[in-house]
Amino acid sequence: MRLALFLGLSITAGCLEVDPYACQSATNCFDHTRQGYCIPSSLGPSYCAYDDQICPSHRRWSQAAAASLAGQCVAELLDAGIPDHSIVDMTVSQIDSAQTDSSMDLSVPQLKPVNFAVSVNYKSHTAPNDLDIGDFNGDTKLDLVTANFSSDDVSVLLGVGNGTFQMAINTAASSGPVAVRRGDFNFDGKADVVVANMSQDQLHILFGNNDGTFQNIKWIQSGKGPCSLAVADVNGDQKDDALATNCNENTVQFDLNPFLAGAAIDTGGMSPRSVAVGDFNGDTFLDLAAAVFQANNAAVIFGNGGGLFQGLMTFATGTGPASVVVGDFNMDSKLDLAVADFTGNDVSILLGTGTGNFQAAVKYQNGPNPNGIVAADFNGDGWVDLATSNLTGNNVGVLLGNGDGTFQTARKFAASTSPQAITVGDLNGDKKPDLAVACGDGNVSVLLNTSP
Repeated sequence: MRLALFLGLSITAGCLEVDPYACQSATNCFDHTRQGYCIPSSLGPSYCAYDDQICPSHRRWSQAAAASLAGQCVAELLDAGIPDHSIVDMTVSQIDSAQTDSSMDLSVPQLKPVNFAVSVNYKSHTAPNDLDIGDFNGDTKLDLVTANFSSDDVSVLLGVGNGTFQMAINTAASSGPVAVRRGDFNFDGKADVVVANMSQDQLHILFGNNDGTFQNIKWIQSGKGPCSLAVADVNGDQKDDALATNCNENTVQFDLNPFLAGAAIDTGGMSPRSVAVGDFNGDTFLDLAAAVFQANNAAVIFGNGGGLFQGLMTFATGTGPASVVVGDFNMDSKLDLAVADFTGNDVSILLGTGTGNFQAAVKYQNGPNPNGIVAADFNGDGWVDLATSNLTGNNVGVLLGNGDGTFQTARKFAASTSPQAITVGDLNGDKKPDLAVACGDGNVSVLLNTSP
C-alpha cells in the first residue's frame, strides 16, 4: 500500500530544509548566508542539512552521533530508506512503520510547492485603497474594480481572459472612497458596486451598465468612518445586502436591500477594520466576524436569519487586527477565522468549534504590516491556504495550509509599493487562484499562479 505523507502532524521530521543534491563535505553546503552540515547515510551519498530550522528531539535521534539535531533527523530518515525528495512531515510512528513495511511507497513527494509569476502592474487611479473582482462587462471574464481614495472614483480594469487587463475606466464615486465590494443590488443581472466613503460617513451604490461603467449613485447614511465592506444576504430574502465596519466608532452597520434604513451592531471595541460572514454556530443563519483593531480581538455576532444580530463574543488575536477571512482550515466542516494582525506582523488562526466558540489564537509570523487577507487553495493540495498584502513589505505573503489548522512559513512574492488590499480569483482561466493587489502608488499588481 502507499503511505500517505501529510503535513502538520504533532511530531515532525520535515521542519528542516534539505538540499536536493548530495555533498562530499561541508564546503558543499554553504547556501549564501548559512553553513550546513554534510550528513552521511549508510544507504548512499551524503546530503546537506541546516539547523536554522531544527527538528524536534525524540528518543530515536538522541543517540545519533552527528554535529547537530538537524543532522540527526536527516541521517535517521535517510538510513530508514526515505529519499531526500520525500523528507516531508511524518509522525514518528510513520517513520517506524516505513522501516519495517516494505510495501509502503515512500518515493512520491507530497510537499506541493507554490509559486507566482513576477507581478505585472496595471495603473488604476490615485491611491487605490481597496479592490474586488467580478465580471463588469458581461463577457464572462473576470475584471477588477478599485476604490481610489485621492481621486474620488472607482476604476474598472477589464480582463482579457489571459491574465492581462485593459486600461482603467474611471467613474466618479463621491469623496474619499476607501472600500468597494461587488453585488447585484437592483436584480438586473449586471454587476454593481457598493463604496464606503469614510470622510462623508456614507455608503454609495453604483449601478453597473455592463460595460465597465456605472450610473445612478444611491447614497446610504452610515456610522462614523465606514472603512470596509462585505456583501451578503443576511436576512434570507435572496437579495444582496451591504455590511460596513465603522472605523471611527465601535460598530458594524448592516443595510438591508433596498437600503431604506441601516442598523448598527456593537462590536465591543473601537475601530473594527474588517467584517466577514459565515455560519459559526451551525444554526444555518449567517453570523458576523469583525477584526477590531484597537481591542486586539475578533468580535463574533450571531444572526437569527431575519436580519437581526445578537450575542456578541470576542476572541483575542494578535496586535492590531486589520482584516479577517473565513475558511475551514482543519477540514472538520466547521468554519475557522484567519486574522491579519497589522501591528503584530503576524496572522492569527482561530479554529472554530462549530458552536460559535473558537479556540485560542495561534500566530504565524508574516508581514511586515499585513493589511488584507484572502483564503484559497494556492498549491492544489486540497487544503486551504492564506495570502496577505503586506503594506510596508511591498509584497504578498502566502502561508500554505497543512490541512490540520496549522500553516507553513510564509513565502513572499513582490508586489508594487504599499500593498493595501488583496483579492483572489482565476484571472487567466487555468483553474488556479491568482492574486490581485491594490497598491498605494496607484498600481494594481497581478500575480498569476504558476504552481505545478
